[in-house]
Amino acid sequence: MRESFFTKLVLAPVKNNLSIVLFWSGLALVCVGAIFGSVIDSFKFIPLGTGEAVLKTGSAILGAGVFAVIMKSAQFTELFQKHIYDVFYAPQEVKDGVPLIIKWKGITNALLKNVLPSTYHQAADRIEKQFFNSELDYHFQDHTVSYEITIDANNIATVKSITNSTLILSPFTKQPYLKQYIETQGTFTFKALRLNDVACDDKTLFTIDPDNPNRNLLELSLNDYAQANPNTNERIIRLDRVVEWTQNLTNDPYIKGAIKRYIKGAKIRVKVNKSHKVHFERFGLGDLPNEYYIEDDGFGFERWQLATSDNLLLPGQGYILVLVPQKVESKS
Repeated sequence: MRESFFTKLVLAPVKNNLSIVLFWSGLALVCVGAIFGSVIDSFKFIPLGTGEAVLKTGSAILGAGVFAVIMKSAQFTELFQKHIYDVFYAPQEVKDGVPLIIKWKGITNALLKNVLPSTYHQAADRIEKQFFNSELDYHFQDHTVSYEITIDANNIATVKSITNSTLILSPFTKQPYLKQYIETQGTFTFKALRLNDVACDDKTLFTIDPDNPNRNLLELSLNDYAQANPNTNERIIRLDRVVEWTQNLTNDPYIKGAIKRYIKGAKIRVKVNKSHKVHFERFGLGDLPNEYYIEDDGFGFERWQLATSDNLLLPGQGYILVLVPQKVESKS
């Protein structure tokens, strides 16, 4: 009966109002320690410093009480919920100084830890390198690459590559550069480059890679060519590029297109001598969209749709064109 009375009148109210109890008890101890600290220390059987200990204990309890009151407040709960919501659903609105890539790696490591207990850090680093690398300053849209291929009697192919695409600059990029390369063991010729209809035909734009004499590099600043889209405020650049190279099909019958950037909407067109047939193959991670193959697009080109205008190609995906000679039927 006595225990029930104590629980009902003392323990239950304290438990239900713990934050208030902590606040007021902490405040009381702070007042006692501050006002009567020296008096407490002067008592004969009380150790020196007890008054200061009472003051510090009261400060700690008061802090816990204040924190508990804040945590229970409706305003804080609403603010906390909004912050958590922004982290997951509107990360661009979070301005706490922590880079988004670090937040992403933390979540990714937590997800991968159950699958790859000993190598999840390595997996996250590989994903970051593949999809969140330094080539995020722009992406392509409505991307078309056309190959006009002629093959001579010595099995030497002359490949003219015509690229028509739209570059969408990332909103926060400050110094975007057009970076491309063509690798061939044959002769390389830079034909033409247009950026928003501005001619960039300087033959020195492509340079030889000092680490690979077969690789021709292009690097050009894009800031001077970007134009704002009045409907979306995006900075866009229309790109038209023509290059040509030769390759010996006896040793190298392949043309490889590796995707280095995100591309929204892409197709490949190929026209080749009747002496050869094109075998088209795709590679890369993830689901590869339907190709919607067309044998003749009306201009004499075979066409493969890598991604429709509302679909996306990821870095690391790509295609291979294999030029296969056709058997010549002998006339009897």
